[in-house]
Amino acid sequence: MTTTTSQMTELLKLIDELPSVDERIERLEYLLTADADAVNVMIWALKTQLHPSTDVTPSAPYIPPAGTYLVGGAHFTLKVSKSSKVTYVVSHNGFYQGALTHPKNASLYTELDTAAKAHAAVVAYAKVTGKCGVCHTKLTDPKSIAAGIGPVCAKKYGM
Repeated sequence: MTTTTSQMTELLKLIDELPSVDERIERLEYLLTADADAVNVMIWALKTQLHPSTDVTPSAPYIPPAGTYLVGGAHFTLKVSKSSKVTYVVSHNGFYQGALTHPKNASLYTELDTAAKAHAAVVAYAKVTGKCGVCHTKLTDPKSIAAGIGPVCAKKYGM
């Protein structure tokens, strides 16, 4: 998939609105290696950041739910900010990694960019650790381990 001129124009206008010069440079450097899907994610993330009242259309990129995922052999927890509703990444050792849609997390986001991929990562976490991918409670039922989520969380999230 290739990036269109209108997408690039929209993205450059959004980058120009960023208050920090360093953040502008970081986003522009990322664009040098970004593919069209990454550009779409960046457009959506910047719109959300710069214009919080902007209506997020159904074509917005998939953002996996809060929980713990096993990606590339590493555990990551996704949390949702209570104030800004942005999904951010915390590494297995508790270090804040920034917003999931930030360019530095592009490889992780690529591994979780569909519901099927996110579910597979939660199940992988449950199989390796034996814990629920949402609340980290020890799972004992093989069906719960296969689902990656315990019965309480499954009921709470309508699964």
